[in-house]
Amino acid sequence: MATSFRRAPGGAQQYLGATPDLAVLGKAFGRGKPISALVGRREVMMHLKPAGRAEMSGTYLAHLTAVLAAGAALDEYGRPGFYERLDALGRYSYGAFQELIARSGVKVRLQYIGPRFGLYFGLGPDRPVVNYPVGRRNRTTKRF
Repeated sequence: MATSFRRAPGGAQQYLGATPDLAVLGKAFGRGKPISALVGRREVMMHLKPAGRAEMSGTYLAHLTAVLAAGAALDEYGRPGFYERLDALGRYSYGAFQELIARSGVKVRLQYIGPRFGLYFGLGPDRPVVNYPVGRRNRTTKRF
């Protein structure tokens, strides 16, 4: 699930108070640049070289421009008020979007958390998507 940096500097893990053994970071980590990172608990990561025996490689691990973008992104995500501003923009945008949906008469559910949202066509606005099967029943789901 795409959750890194969308709710808190520590991602959904921080927001929900969960600490995974391993997590994979992608484009949000590098402000949209092609980069990825595998992060995790020390006792798990110690199995990777150079400390451990397991090899890790990847296509998007350390290109200089992506690494610089990731550093800039992390600086921005850590600024005071960043997530409060992001949430305020979301509330404004989603409120206006919901008004458009209501006026259009199209049966669609707008569901969001932070800057991540989904449109569930065929579901009414009062029907939350709480799990994969509920969203899957409607094959015209679009996530952004």
